[in-house]
Amino acid sequence: MSQRRSGENLPPQANSCVICCEIFGDKDEILVTVCSHRFHKSCLLNWLKRNSTCPQCHTKSHSRELNRNSGVQTRSRNAPQTIQPVQSKDL
Repeated sequence: MSQRRSGENLPPQANSCVICCEIFGDKDEILVTVCSHRFHKSCLLNWLKRNSTCPQCHTKSHSRELNRNSGVQTRSRNAPQTIQPVQSKDL
């Protein structure tokens, strides 16, 4: 998963978080899943504390340790995977 700022050029269908149904704000932190779906960082982290799938397509998430930099962790029945923030030069 990768992290972005919502002001970055997102496709029209990706302008809102399907978890909270809110449109992404210019300064919102967004996480992008390995299946390329975008969510507010806090929404996705809370979702993954209770679920092991992508909220949009239900692809299995293999996340236990989500983001070493933020110190936020969740437990999963699956193998660990780290979310890495996306640098603007990587986009």
